[in-house]
Amino acid sequence: MKILTVVFLSMVSCLLHAAVQPESLSGQHHLQTVVSKIDYKGWQNSIELKNGLVKVIVVPQIGRIMHYGFIDGENLLIENQDLIGQVMPQQGPRLENGIPVSTPFGGDRVWPMSQDYVVQANGYKRPTDHWLDGGRYDYQLIDQGVVITSQISEFAGVSVKRRIELADKQAFVTISQTMEKHRLGINESEDFRIPLTLWNITKIKLPSQTLMPLNKRSVFSKGYHAAVWNDAINHGPKYLSMDDGLAVFYPPKKGSGKIGIDAPGWVAGVIDGIVMAEYFHYDPQENYPDGGTSATVFADSTQAELECLSPEVVLNIGEKIQHTIIWDLHQLTFTTKDLSLERKAAVNWITNNRNMKLFNFFNE
Repeated sequence: MKILTVVFLSMVSCLLHAAVQPESLSGQHHLQTVVSKIDYKGWQNSIELKNGLVKVIVVPQIGRIMHYGFIDGENLLIENQDLIGQVMPQQGPRLENGIPVSTPFGGDRVWPMSQDYVVQANGYKRPTDHWLDGGRYDYQLIDQGVVITSQISEFAGVSVKRRIELADKQAFVTISQTMEKHRLGINESEDFRIPLTLWNITKIKLPSQTLMPLNKRSVFSKGYHAAVWNDAINHGPKYLSMDDGLAVFYPPKKGSGKIGIDAPGWVAGVIDGIVMAEYFHYDPQENYPDGGTSATVFADSTQAELECLSPEVVLNIGEKIQHTIIWDLHQLTFTTKDLSLERKAAVNWITNNRNMKLFNFFNE
C-alpha cells in the first residue's frame, strides 16, 4: 500500500500526556488534558477535551470540531444556530424542494477536493460531499483526544480519518488527517480520476483582520490568487493589503471575498484580541489546488474561514494522503483599535512560537 505523506509529526507525542476520564472538570483547575463524552446542544456522544486552559468539542455525528476557545472565554468558532443539534440524512444530502443543498453547521470540517472538481464528482456544486462534510463519523477515544472516521464517500470513493488531540497545559491542538482511496467515485473510471486534497475549513467569528505570510517565490504573478465566481463578485482584492511580507485580508463590509496564497506554513485571524493561528507544513515541490494555493481566507461582514490545503494528488485504490494541522491561541496583552499594532503583536507571537519552531513549520 502506497502512502503519500505530507507531514508526520512524531514529536507531537512528547507534548501530549493525559488520561481519559469520565468526570467533569467543573470546579477544578486541571492542566492535564481530560477527555469526556458529553451531549452537546442536542448532539449525542460529543467529545469534550479540556486542560484547564482551553476547551475543544468534537461532534462525531456531523464530523466537525464545533468549539475551540479559552476555558472561561467564548467559542471562537461559528455555530449555525438554525442547525444546532441537527444531523444529516443517512442516505444522501439534505434536500430542499428535491434539490441537494449544503448544511452549514459551522465549526471545522474537511473537503476532499477543490470546488473546481465538485460538479464532476457529484453532478452539482453544493454540497461538496455530504459523506465527509457534515455526515456521520465513527469515533474512538484516545489518551488526549479522539479519532473520528467518516463513511466511505460514494462521490470520491474515499474515507477521511481525523485524529484530534489537545496537549497538556497549552492551547495546542493537533489535527492529523488521512484520506484513503477505497474505490472509484461514482463518476470516475480507470481513465478518469478526480484530483483529491485534504481541504480543511475553519469557520471563525468575525476577525478584525486575517494574516498569511507571502511566499518570496510565489507561483502567482501578484503574490496571491483571487477566484473568479460565476454567481457573485469576489471582493477579496479590494480588502487585501500586502505589506512587510504579509497578506492582510480585512473582512469585506459588503458582499464577500476570498484570497488564496501559496503560504509557507500558517494562516491566522485576530478575534477580539485573541490570535488564532493554524500551522501546516508547506512543500514547494508539491502541486497544490487552485493553481498552487496552500492557504485561503474567505470572509464577509459576519464571519471568516481559515482554510489549509494539502497537496493535490490523484490516488489509486489503496493509496493515502496525509496532512497535519496545528491550532494555537494567544491572548494579546493589550487592546487597541490600531490594527497595525495589533498585527505586529500577532505576527511576533506567531513567528516566535516555540512549538512551531520545534517542528520546523516555518518555510522560507
